[in-house]
Amino acid sequence: MSALDDILKPLLAKYSKAEIARVAGINVSYFYDLVAGRRSPGRATLGKLRRATAQLKQLRNRQSADLSIKYRFALVVAALALGLDPVMVQASLPSAKKAANMEWRDAAGARWLAWYLLNSSFGLCQAEVARAAGVTKQAVSLALGKIEERRDEPEFDAMLLNLDHCLGLEPL
Repeated sequence: MSALDDILKPLLAKYSKAEIARVAGINVSYFYDLVAGRRSPGRATLGKLRRATAQLKQLRNRQSADLSIKYRFALVVAALALGLDPVMVQASLPSAKKAANMEWRDAAGARWLAWYLLNSSFGLCQAEVARAAGVTKQAVSLALGKIEERRDEPEFDAMLLNLDHCLGLEPL
């Protein structure tokens, strides 16, 4: 395996060729030729690709941390809006699946509300919400559907509008 293959294999598994070329500061068509084996990289190009690897890793870590912070914030807001203890909600794991336990069900409702806020108010796609919460996209989709069904309840809908307003995302 060549030095180029050692660098590219992990990068290409996570990022598009265009994104790698942009971050590395390499012409896109030249990069495509490198990947296809039509050209050989020089030392400077290998250096740029190594630096791009580090930059992309930092960016991914920063984005992951941002998602985690947004999720925890939304979870606290949702818990407080539902009159629940945020610490209890955060400690209640979705994977426990203790539907018979009232406290666990209440925490599940707060999680669903947090997922809804992340999706509707913060604009995160369902895949990002799932990644932040450590659940499947299907779980997020089902929860969002349940929250949408509850929007027909005037009190619940008013609470959602108030949350959007308090978060500064919806005008009065």
